[in-house]
Amino acid sequence: MISERSHKTLIAIVVVLAAMNIATLGTIAFGYFNQQKTKVQTPRTERPLLRDKAERLMVRELNLTPEQAEEFKSLRDEFRTETAPVMQQIRQLNKEIFDELSKETPSEGVLIEKADKVGLLYGEHRALTVKHMLKVRGICSPEQCRHLPMFFRNMNPDQEPMHQSRMRRNRR
Repeated sequence: MISERSHKTLIAIVVVLAAMNIATLGTIAFGYFNQQKTKVQTPRTERPLLRDKAERLMVRELNLTPEQAEEFKSLRDEFRTETAPVMQQIRQLNKEIFDELSKETPSEGVLIEKADKVGLLYGEHRALTVKHMLKVRGICSPEQCRHLPMFFRNMNPDQEPMHQSRMRRNRR
């Protein structure tokens, strides 16, 4: 038979273990909910650190002079100002497309019309991008221009970046 003292000791151990389990579960829950808050993406327009990092990389990799770097920043800001309304229209039309698709009886005609508008806007955005790339090319020396294809390829979502093709080639 268990003595009264052993009984109290066992109860104390169970209470301590239960408290430790509750504390552990609380810590896990806190970490999970805190992590969920930090996963919320900020819009692209509010990601200056990522832009600054990409800009510094390009300035460093192309070895731009301070004057070229200033001109590049000016061109980049001009490009963003020109393309912001186009991208806003694309986002709005995409929202309207998904709203129409969510209706009980979506109209195919309305969807096709909005899709055509999105296509035209993407074409306009691509034209602005090409003009921007030509302006960037215009501020570079011939030596710097040799490194531009890597940046242009990485900016083009339709082509795989150079580093990925190298990685695939090395896997064979």
